[in-house]
Order: sequence, then structure tokens, then C-alpha cells
Amino acid sequence: SNTLTSNFQLQDTTCIADTVDITYTGNASASAIYYWDFDGATIISGSGQGPFTVQWPSPGDKTVSLYVEESGNTSGTTTNDIYIENLTSDFQLQDTAYIASTVDIFYTGNASPSATYYWDFDGANIISGSGQGPFTVQWYSIGTKIVTLYIEESGYVSDTSTNEIYINENKKSEVIPYPYFSL
Repeated sequence: SNTLTSNFQLQDTTCIADTVDITYTGNASASAIYYWDFDGATIISGSGQGPFTVQWPSPGDKTVSLYVEESGNTSGTTTNDIYIENLTSDFQLQDTAYIASTVDIFYTGNASPSATYYWDFDGANIISGSGQGPFTVQWYSIGTKIVTLYIEESGYVSDTSTNEIYINENKKSEVIPYPYFSL
């Protein structure tokens, strides 16, 4: 007789705002009894053999386990780990720029493009970009500018990320005198 198996698949890591699909890959039939432990996840869809779509309400390491009973046989227990990352608001921009020069700002966090992005460009003129970006902006005054971002997705709110840029006055163009010839 075949040994009953409880194998299943899920990804290794995800963002807290994302759902996770869990697929049974063992050899038990759909009518077997499935003993799942999703380590605190909310089950969005799925029952029995699955597949399941779940979401964890807290970040960190989670362990999903399963064993199966069918026709008086019991499988071993299969466990798979997944790491749930907090929603991140990281972004990059250069340290300095000249007045009215263009500055590109790139989001580097893990939120999806459909999340809500709360940018504060500290008075910059936005040339292009929206939502996740990237953005191209310019400042028309000298000094330190503080750009901030936080994100909301699936009911989760990220920490706020902050980056500074210093805006310098334009380089003085070197004046080259035009030679004057008198006849």
C-alpha cells in the first residue's frame, strides 16, 4: 500500500499586506481528513485539501503544518516555514542637488503598486510620478529638504521613512570676457 503523504507548498517570505497561497501536493484523496495548522493566519478561502489562501495579521516567522488521515492510515506531519515582513516604506534619492535641477526618487520597499502612498516632498515641484513612483521633482529654494513616506495597504500602515537632500544654489557660470578689438 502507498504511504500517505502530507506534502504542501507555500512561498518562503511575503509582505504582511499580501495573501499567501498554500497548495497540497500529497497523495491523499479529497475525501481524506486534513489537519492543518496555519499558525495564526486568517483563512480567506479554502477547506479540506485546499488550496488555501491565507493572510497573517502579524509579522515574523510562521510555521504551517499538516497531517492527513485516510482509510485508517495517518501520514507523517509536514511543516513549512514562511517569514512575514512588515510593510516597508524605504525609498532612495541623492544627497544634494542644485536649485531647479531634477531629482529622481525611487520607492524600494515591499508594498504593492496598488497600496496608498503618503509622500511629502517638502515643497518640491513634482514633474512626474504618482503613487509608488518613481518621481521626478525639483526644488526652487536653497537648504535641507526632508522627504517622507508612509504606506497603507490591506489595513496595515508602514513606519515612516525619511531622507534628506540639500539644495545648493546654482554654480556661477564662469564669465568669459569677449575680447574687444579696436580698429
